[in-house]
Amino acid sequence: MSRRKIEWLHITKPFSATYLKARIHNLVEQRKRLQQIYCQTLFSPKSEKKSVKEENMPVLSASDQKFMDKLIQTITENMDNCDFSVDNMALSVDMSRSNFFRKLKGITGQSPIDFLKQMKMKRALQLIENKEYNISEIAYMVGFNDAHYFSKCFKQTYGISPTEYKNNIDR
Repeated sequence: MSRRKIEWLHITKPFSATYLKARIHNLVEQRKRLQQIYCQTLFSPKSEKKSVKEENMPVLSASDQKFMDKLIQTITENMDNCDFSVDNMALSVDMSRSNFFRKLKGITGQSPIDFLKQMKMKRALQLIENKEYNISEIAYMVGFNDAHYFSKCFKQTYGISPTEYKNNIDR
């Protein structure tokens, strides 16, 4: 099981423009694949996850993995805080807002706001599946002040309202 690691390699001179373009194209494609796989495994419900061949799956570098682990931990700890913002996320990983945006966008393909919203929606889905709380309680537990806005975001993410999702689970 060999996993390919995305890394920047040096090209020795002289090199052809065709070779350089091919290398750049391969790096971009690898990054897109990594973003797709990372978001698929992080945000998809268990029932929708697709199997991915281990040998073709690119992996994050150690520093990127550490960055993502710290970010996810911080978001999880502040999930119910409706005032938690992109600035708070950037501070938690000791980065400026603009560098944080670039790094997160490079790893996940999502802006920090979209990433935070996806994390909240994933947690909301888990809470709905547990059947312990009503939809309004879940909205507040994942950091939404307005249950209606929460329902709108949930429907945008999963294509179904939280109430409909909960009713489908009960059947």
